[in-house]
Amino acid sequence: MFMEGEWKTIWEKPPPVHPTKIRTSISLSSAVELNTTGARTGMTGSVLVNGKQRDVRQFRRRSCYIMQDDMLQPLLTVQEAMNIAAELKLSRKELSSKGKAARITIILDALGLSESRRTMTGSLSGGQRKRLAIALELLNNPPVMFFDEPTSGLDSSSCLQCLSLLKLLAREGRTIICTIHQPSATLLEMFDLLYVVSDGVCIYRGSAKGMVPFLSEVGLECPAYHNPADFILEVATGDYGCHNEDLKAAIANGQCNDWVQAPRQDILPLDIHNVPYTPLWASPLPLDLPTPTSTCSKNSQEQKEDFGEYPVSFPIQFFVLLKRAFLLITRDKTLSKMRLVMHLLIGVLIGVLYYQIGNEANHVIDNFGFLMSCIMFLMFTAFSSMTICSVGYCMVVYFLTAQPLDINRLFLFILSCSMVAVVAQSIGLIIGVSFSIQNGMVFGPLFIMPFTIFSGFFIHMNDASIYFRWLFHLSYLKYGLECMVWAVYGYERTGLVCNEIYCHYRSPIQFLKELDMHNNSYWYNILILVVMFFLLRLISFLILLFRLGLKR
Repeated sequence: MFMEGEWKTIWEKPPPVHPTKIRTSISLSSAVELNTTGARTGMTGSVLVNGKQRDVRQFRRRSCYIMQDDMLQPLLTVQEAMNIAAELKLSRKELSSKGKAARITIILDALGLSESRRTMTGSLSGGQRKRLAIALELLNNPPVMFFDEPTSGLDSSSCLQCLSLLKLLAREGRTIICTIHQPSATLLEMFDLLYVVSDGVCIYRGSAKGMVPFLSEVGLECPAYHNPADFILEVATGDYGCHNEDLKAAIANGQCNDWVQAPRQDILPLDIHNVPYTPLWASPLPLDLPTPTSTCSKNSQEQKEDFGEYPVSFPIQFFVLLKRAFLLITRDKTLSKMRLVMHLLIGVLIGVLYYQIGNEANHVIDNFGFLMSCIMFLMFTAFSSMTICSVGYCMVVYFLTAQPLDINRLFLFILSCSMVAVVAQSIGLIIGVSFSIQNGMVFGPLFIMPFTIFSGFFIHMNDASIYFRWLFHLSYLKYGLECMVWAVYGYERTGLVCNEIYCHYRSPIQFLKELDMHNNSYWYNILILVVMFFLLRLISFLILLFRLGLKR
């Protein structure tokens, strides 16, 4: 790992981990843990499972990682969160709908969440949120579970309950590995195996009870009534002098087994209420067996079937996530209503400003400016809005500005606005996956201005320099504006109302000729916008894959 510009080896030979035991890594900061796991600096070497080279795809299916911050949807109930997770984690071949419901009930009962199944996750306590995060991962019964500071943000009582649950999960045959900072003496005794890291090296590996005698052998006496975890962290920070090298040598950088207790082989049913309870559905999967058939000894065809990229197919994933998104949008009343009200209010304001100009020949230029204002508003708001809000805005401004009362033209107008909105959303998505929030605020306008300048509103393409004309073809606002102009003035619209002696644009075709749009095709422009939409989404997806690959 890299720390302060120097290379340090954590494990020359990684220590084995066994099921039925709960083990923890104690370090001074989360930066040590992140570097140790390779999240920031990468990793070299081999990871063995049951003595064989790890298959990454299989191991992902057989393990889970529960982060420090519970990534839960606050607008879903506990039951809904479990149902959605079950649909995504468990295939129909693996378990029927009734089987999934029964499994969810068993897990919620075992983790003490049955009474909160109709409670929104945003209303759960810290301990309940942590248990729900564990419950979501228990659906596919992973034999290996990683936890990043599971007691972070919890009170002493919730910490004790959380670690008691982890200990029971380990006793049922799972391998539980977690990181923790400064545990209390009570919590420290609950761990079966400690691995203490300081400055990139192991200074202790063994049981919790053996830590104080180990330090005594090195000449470091833990004061009476002092938390051993606090004491060893004080030693690691140099409060008692520089002893890290001595501790590293005494424990052989984690290779010494003198202070490690023999792994337990008893596997108990999960029961956090201390009452007789039917064990979980799946048989235990102890990973310390030499050749378990559950992880390493399947042929390639079975591995391909059982360990695909995802348990369920893409259509199922799509509809499950679509249903979840619909629930979140409908329940997020504050944000959804604010967006809709904002679009309607702006629509009324613009409609009043350009009131009843759509059918007058002497206001054609003003109406053209109105169409451009619609484009600009939809572009800026589409980065964070919903398409339905754009439709509401279009309906309001269309009738207030007295555009043609033709259902076909109204449909073409709304379609144009919607396509501009979704393409703008795609550009916003590219900015979101490419930059941080701060950089996105800086570079976002740089992506917007070229599309605006080359939209054809400020300068026509034929009037621009020949060296810049190709840029007009890259602006989605150009195609959106042409679609809106054609929706309003195209398709052989009859003469406009003229209240003056002479109106140059009494015939709409005259206006289209001056804009050099008389030979354009509405549906060709729509097709270009559709192609842009899919192309931009593909680019954002590839950028996201690239950035995730760099993190891995």
